[in-house]
Amino acid sequence: MILDEFTSNLDGPNVLQMESFISEHTKRGGSVILATHNPIQAKRISDKIFIMFDGTLVDEQHPKISSLVDGNWMG
Repeated sequence: MILDEFTSNLDGPNVLQMESFISEHTKRGGSVILATHNPIQAKRISDKIFIMFDGTLVDEQHPKISSLVDGNWMG
């Protein structure tokens, strides 16, 4: 499944419903690739996170990635 900003126009209850659907899908062996501008949500529902900056994949070991997904780095 490929999702792009899948919760951008949803209210809270529907966001939770979509996240639950994704969780069930992956528990049944499915895979999901998603694009989001919400790093905290990505951390909550993902096994692995990749960050792109200016069209380039940032090394997943880069210290700014953990700061970003923890909500501590915004620039």
